[in-house]
Amino acid sequence: MAEAQKTILPVARIARNAVLWLIRGCMTCLMLSAISPAGSAASQKDLVIDAPRPLDELVQLLEQSYGVPVTVEEPVWSGNGTGKASGEQVPDAIYTLKGRMRLVVPADLLPEGRSAFNLATLNAILALYNREGFDPVKFEAVSSEWGFHILPVAFTMDNGDTIVIRSPLDFPVHVENKRRLASEHFRALCEAIATAGGRDIWPWGTWMNTWFAAGGLATRRYIESLDQEQREPYTFAWGVEDATGRSALLDLLTRSSTTLGWTLFCRAVKSPTSFCVLGVHPLQVRERDEQGRPVLDESGKPRLKYQWYDRLGKVPLQAPPITIQ
Repeated sequence: MAEAQKTILPVARIARNAVLWLIRGCMTCLMLSAISPAGSAASQKDLVIDAPRPLDELVQLLEQSYGVPVTVEEPVWSGNGTGKASGEQVPDAIYTLKGRMRLVVPADLLPEGRSAFNLATLNAILALYNREGFDPVKFEAVSSEWGFHILPVAFTMDNGDTIVIRSPLDFPVHVENKRRLASEHFRALCEAIATAGGRDIWPWGTWMNTWFAAGGLATRRYIESLDQEQREPYTFAWGVEDATGRSALLDLLTRSSTTLGWTLFCRAVKSPTSFCVLGVHPLQVRERDEQGRPVLDESGKPRLKYQWYDRLGKVPLQAPPITIQ
């Protein structure tokens, strides 16, 4: 990966929080998702997360610390509160968010340096999460050339039985190969995932065309209002056939100029409908000085920035101006 990085505009932070707001249902819940001070059961060096969705907080912190994508996926749940993972019925199981959940990650599971963080370490952290018992969904991680991926693998029912479940991204999809904008590829993929899993998948990636910088060209805000001929320099050919949704998403993201991660959040409350939001975002990482030490802000906390065009290695070119009729 190229070392060149560019700090993304603050609006990206707002956008990432927007998709979390949509799933959690209210800004209050978002504000509750904070890291708690270590209590009596944890040492001062342990990581303590106290939040409605601890895995959401965990993956953000891991990305910030190690600069590698750590994605997380939730299963789909039916509107009457009965767990239903991507068309597979889970009998007599009620799954709802249960307020704040506390996860303590021992300091020895958080090694210094990106090279020291590996799949075994992440699965050890998830084993702690699974043993806490506050979430009936059990998770495991797998790795790829892109990063690490936390997946739902089992569900513990009210009677104590455990059954196997799958993520919506585990089902095979087909997306016609054609030239599109990156955002259009993403929407087509979400539609294919929804068709395969039987539940709506809402795409979120407002600045995806800018993050991709297809052909080394920075897109403009009005890109989707252009006609087909004017869009052409910003488009590229892509499609998949008989690949899992996850493999297809990874294949699409390898075309980007920015390293992107994703979250698949699914509505986990009683509702007439059930749906998921598949959100794509650039990595937020800790700033480091020339000696590789974290840069701290005025309050003593690590200063963060978004990576942008780190796969391109340089700021993309601006295409010639276009007059919109």
